[in-house]
Amino acid sequence: MKSVLISIQPKWCELIASGKKTVEVRKTKPKLPTPFKCYIYESSGNHRVGNENFNVYLKGKGRKKVIGEFVCDEVDRIAHCGTCNNDIRLKIVDNNLYCKELDYVYLNKCQLSYFDINEYSNGGDVYGWHITNLIIYDEPKELSEFQKYGALSYDDWLYGLYNGSSESSYEKYLIPFKVSRPPQSWCYVEKEGEG
Repeated sequence: MKSVLISIQPKWCELIASGKKTVEVRKTKPKLPTPFKCYIYESSGNHRVGNENFNVYLKGKGRKKVIGEFVCDEVDRIAHCGTCNNDIRLKIVDNNLYCKELDYVYLNKCQLSYFDINEYSNGGDVYGWHITNLIIYDEPKELSEFQKYGALSYDDWLYGLYNGSSESSYEKYLIPFKVSRPPQSWCYVEKEGEG
């Protein structure tokens, strides 16, 4: 199943794991219909929001591993809108181009200020990925348990083998599809055995 592997800094992982952050703001969005599954990769870094209870969520084992997953059931487009140049502000824009204010409630879900989002957007659009059905793993997973989306199933690979493929084993065929390093922002993946 086509899913997303998203890299998130430790301070944001803490807020997501605690349930305080329910919208992740990104400059891009997947070309997938909602809902879709996202795996959370906790990137390296020393910054913590300051809550020592974070170890309750990840038991201190999350750095540079996949710490959990969530379902993204909605993606908001956040764009600069206004009726004249001195009225342009960031707003949530729906598919019918109706603009809604970026209010305190929404900013709280993002755990960001208006200024933070405006600076991050750098004048362009950004997207709010809604986090639902969050699962934090008891044991974080290694990147090697995931593969880039697009690998053939064993049966399809075997069919190709007898139709001219030169690969000698299915394991060798899968090597280029293994996720060996985290994405800069996010990438399409599937978990081994889900394809």
